[in-house]
Amino acid sequence: MNTLKPSVCQLKSIAYCLLSAAFLFSCSQPSPVREQLSRAEQVMETDSRAAALVLDSIDSSALRGEDAALYAILRTQTDYKRDIPLTSDSLARIATDYYGTSLHKDYHAAMAWYTLG
Repeated sequence: MNTLKPSVCQLKSIAYCLLSAAFLFSCSQPSPVREQLSRAEQVMETDSRAAALVLDSIDSSALRGEDAALYAILRTQTDYKRDIPLTSDSLARIATDYYGTSLHKDYHAAMAWYTLG
């Protein structure tokens, strides 16, 4: 009796395709936190209080990398626009530590350095 058994190479190819598809799908879906940060950034100029409310709903202690840096910029901006005194430069440092490299030469990098003063 001749049964069809996939070879090890075929199984590896299938596994690779499935992992690639899962990776691509996960990259294409923005995280809920990223959506909240985008929303806060969109309303920042017209309604800094609304932006602050969006930022208040985010657990900033769980943020890492770009999300933490963007949160730091937006939090600093909302506080400034609402005349809340900045007591330290720690948020600006989070932003410049991430965006202050030569890899980042965009609006957020400029804002990171601007918030540092």
